[in-house]
Amino acid sequence: MVETYRHMLLEQSDLVMVLLNLAVIPDEVVKSMTWTYSGWQARFLDQMNSYKVNFPGDTKWRLQDEQLEDSYKMFVKKVETTDSDHKEWMAEYEEAKKLGDLDVNEIE
Repeated sequence: MVETYRHMLLEQSDLVMVLLNLAVIPDEVVKSMTWTYSGWQARFLDQMNSYKVNFPGDTKWRLQDEQLEDSYKMFVKKVETTDSDHKEWMAEYEEAKKLGDLDVNEIE
């Protein structure tokens, strides 16, 4: 395979991965990018690293681990007990289950 063609295929697959993860990429990084020029991956990496260095607060970037899972579970519990919209939605959900309007075991 010609090296230029191989590079183009890899660049396209990288762009697909970025698009699939666009929701979690910071807006300022996305807006700073020019996606139409070859070699955008290096600039993207630089922009993401810069964003991490300048991220506000003491947040440490890390992979998902048990501590993060526990923290998320505590967050969910808090939302379940304090968020009135969540309580209302859950009450409606439970009522629909009782009335048989909702089959929780069937995916359409």
